[in-house]
Amino acid sequence: MLLLIFLSIPFINKDSLINAGLNYGYNLDFRKAESCFYSLSKYYPDLPEGYFFQGLLLQFIMLDNFSDLYKEKYYELIKKTITLAKKNNSFFYLGSAYLYWALFEGWRKNYWQSYILGKKLPKYFQKALANKENLTDCYLGLGLYEYFKTKANKYLLGLKIFGNKEKGLNFLYQAAKEAKILRITSQYAYAWVLIEEKRFAEAESILKNLITSYPFNKVFLRLLRDLYFKKGDYQTCLQIAEKLQDLEKRKVLENELLMGKAYFYLKDFKKAKEHFDYIIKNRENFKKLVRFKDHYQEALKYYQKLKWY
Repeated sequence: MLLLIFLSIPFINKDSLINAGLNYGYNLDFRKAESCFYSLSKYYPDLPEGYFFQGLLLQFIMLDNFSDLYKEKYYELIKKTITLAKKNNSFFYLGSAYLYWALFEGWRKNYWQSYILGKKLPKYFQKALANKENLTDCYLGLGLYEYFKTKANKYLLGLKIFGNKEKGLNFLYQAAKEAKILRITSQYAYAWVLIEEKRFAEAESILKNLITSYPFNKVFLRLLRDLYFKKGDYQTCLQIAEKLQDLEKRKVLENELLMGKAYFYLKDFKKAKEHFDYIIKNRENFKKLVRFKDHYQEALKYYQKLKWY
């Protein structure tokens, strides 16, 4: 009888739910992704995985929408992850929770908070490596931490922090090639860092492969658009920006700004001015977006250069 009862309970494979949820998330099917991650916390309520991936999904949704609208729910999920990870000695998820929380605060320009959170993560990833726990996925966190240390002085004035750029890049390269859980995320992160380092050809190859697999992922497309802008290929930048506009089915502040700047450098000042003018006239619609002030001030700066056109 006990055997029959046991056999009647459906077996829920944790790794399968994680992989399915991530795949739905990368394809922007957020409802199905949420269902997978909610099931994780339902069937494994005392483990950190379900809460971590629910938080990660919320973070991706906020990034996709340039809004921190769900930050309170996000904080609740990430703190729950930390509590359960400590209880279970799940050092990989403990380090990952601090990693993504630090990235979230950095995105919101809370740089000191990001630095304080980021300082916690190396020891947990080192413990995870010592325990042979999700080995290759630890390289994502270690790589980003080491790389961002090389940039910290730009944002944390007066604080002397030194990182090892090559060490960070090597960790990220390994994560992009070998990570089991977060390989796609690692490839995106590595591409972002390569663009920062002006290694455009390598980043372009990674991003094109990601977009081939996930053609409607706007976050991947935005980074490829930014790559072409930084490379000076403004025509290709505009082509991707127009594709993003079609996918969004609305005008997005960041995209309008990039299009205006691309037309400006192509010396099509009339079209450039149209995009900057749109941002200025629709200021109230964009006010609540993360980094609105930076984008708005930049649009004003360019608009002033074009006031006679």
